[in-house]
Amino acid sequence: MKKIYVILLTLVFLCGCEITLGSTTDNSSTTYHSTTSYTTKTSINNTTKPKLEYYNSITNQTGQDLVVALYNIISNNRVLSYNDCWDAISYTDEDPNNSNNVLLIYTGRSQAKTTKASGTDSSKQSYWNREHVWPQSAFSSASNAKTDLHHLRASDVSVNSTRGNKMFDECSGSYIFDSNTCDNLDSNLNTYCRTDSVAFEPRDEVKGDIARMLFYMAVRYYNVLELVNNPVAANGEMGCLDTLLKWHNSDPVDAYEERRNERIYEIQGNRNPFIDNPSYVNLIWK
Repeated sequence: MKKIYVILLTLVFLCGCEITLGSTTDNSSTTYHSTTSYTTKTSINNTTKPKLEYYNSITNQTGQDLVVALYNIISNNRVLSYNDCWDAISYTDEDPNNSNNVLLIYTGRSQAKTTKASGTDSSKQSYWNREHVWPQSAFSSASNAKTDLHHLRASDVSVNSTRGNKMFDECSGSYIFDSNTCDNLDSNLNTYCRTDSVAFEPRDEVKGDIARMLFYMAVRYYNVLELVNNPVAANGEMGCLDTLLKWHNSDPVDAYEERRNERIYEIQGNRNPFIDNPSYVNLIWK
């Protein structure tokens, strides 16, 4: 019996270590492999249900009724620690063409996963960090929103700092370009972000993505967060709502956004309804 036990321990060691991270609203757990390959061991929050069945409680609701119905579906998610989010984002924002890299939300640059930096370290401006698309200043640091992967993105440290807690809107201010990959602006200015004293305008390719992340946040945390046209961060507000609606329609859901939604579903057990069903947007914000 002792020999068999030793053999079993050896096999477990050879197969690789597994570390269980995060907390859940129930007693189930997800195993996070050291290779950052996420494997759901147990079912949480409908994770085994087909996508259509996930929304089977949605019938003909509109407006606030639809907000509440969606909230009831997506609110029972797994809550990660902030430190766990490093590995999680390395998986959700992974470059489809290079599994060693992440794609940075604002610049679109493919960046090595290993070059991560906390905060805005001036010596690591070319590294990436964790961007809260809905700024932390709009909610308590203890809130579960801080580690919600649906609005956490890999971002260039310097551009993240420039964006700060500004709202999203169309700007007439200066353009931001990626100094790590080019020396001068080229003729296609829409590949870069733009900012002024009050707002931040992302590159065209992710405008809809950002809008749908904010729509998700406004529903998932509808009792504390709100989308408006003239937001005050201290009041839990973000915007500009009219512009976000425009971006949602002009930049439809793409394959990368869908893949990211699936990977977040694997990890924290809930989905972004506005990626799965873009028509919900106009049923809530008319």
